[in-house]
Amino acid sequence: MGKSMTQSTSRMVISGAVKSEYYKLEISNEPRSCQCDKNAIMSNYLTEQVGEVSLVQSMFYNDEFVWLDPVSGACSQVIRVFIRNQFLQNPEFEAPEDIHFEFKLRVDTDSERGIAWLFVLLPTSYPTASPQIYISTLKLSRQTQASLNEAIADYLEAHAGESCIHEIYELVHEKALQISDEELDSQKRSDHAMPEESISTEENRPQIGRALLWMHHIKNPNKRKDIVNWGEELQLNGFSKPGYPGIVVVEGLYENVEEYISRLKALRWQAIAVRYRESEFVDDVNKLDCYRRIRHAEGKVGVLEVENMSAISTVMREVGLEEMFLSALKIQK
Repeated sequence: MGKSMTQSTSRMVISGAVKSEYYKLEISNEPRSCQCDKNAIMSNYLTEQVGEVSLVQSMFYNDEFVWLDPVSGACSQVIRVFIRNQFLQNPEFEAPEDIHFEFKLRVDTDSERGIAWLFVLLPTSYPTASPQIYISTLKLSRQTQASLNEAIADYLEAHAGESCIHEIYELVHEKALQISDEELDSQKRSDHAMPEESISTEENRPQIGRALLWMHHIKNPNKRKDIVNWGEELQLNGFSKPGYPGIVVVEGLYENVEEYISRLKALRWQAIAVRYRESEFVDDVNKLDCYRRIRHAEGKVGVLEVENMSAISTVMREVGLEEMFLSALKIQK
C-alpha cells in the first residue's frame, strides 16, 4: 500500500491515454493454443475492468475523477479497441505482461477539512489480484489517514477477488465524514469552550433535509415499491424516475432522509451515489410542512414515480431547487 503509484514508462500504463509506441507487440513463440488461452484470460480481465472503471467514472464530475497520466484521453475506449483488435481478432499476438488503470477519486468531507483523494491502481489481473488503494490528504491528521487506510486494507482482505472500487469509495467517504466531523467538534469545543447546555440545544434543533440519489438504473419492481413505500412511511416528499439512469429526489425531516438513504444503499445496486445532500434548521418540527419546497397535490406525502427527467426538472425549477438538480446531474444551463 505504501509503494508509489508512479510506474516506469517501460510498462504499459493505461491512464487517460496510451502512447502509440506501447502497442508495438511482438509475435509470441508460444504454441497458438497456449497463446490464445493467455489472451482470452487477459481479455476477460480487461473487459471487466473497463466496465467497472467506466461505471465509476460516470458517477463523478470531471474534476472528481482524475487520470494520473498527464496526457488526457479516453482510456476506456482505447482499451476496448485494444481488446477487440489485439486479443480477439489477432490471437497470434502476445498479451502484454502489464496493463493497469491508475487514477484518483475526490472524497468530499463536507466540513472545514476540505477534500481528500482516493488513489487507485488496478493491476493487470484485477479483480483476481488485489488493487493498490489508499487515501491521502493534508487536511486530515496522520492518525485519521492511517485509520482510513487500515479500513481499506481490511476491506480488501475480506473481499479478495471481488470488484470493489465503488464499495471502497463509499466506505472511505462515510468514515471520512464521521472522523472529520468528530475532529472538528472536538477542536471547536476546546477552542470556544461552549457550555454543554448551549451545544446540546444547537444539536437538538430539528432540521429539514434534501437529497438527490443517482442509480445506474431502477427496474426491479420490488425496489420501485420500496422507494415509494419507504417515502410514505418516513413522511418524505419527492420523486422517483425509473429506468436508465434512476433518479430519486426526497425532502423531509433530516433524520428520516438519512434513514431513507441508508435503506436504499443497503439494497443491491449496480451503482448508487448520493449526488446532492443539504439540510437547514427549522424553528418547530411541528411546522415542518411550512419549510417543504416539494409539495404534492392535495397535501399528499410520499415519493411519486414520474416517467422522465423533464418532469422532475420542471418541478425543481418551480420550487427554486433547479440549481440542486442541474449540478447533481452534471447538467449546464
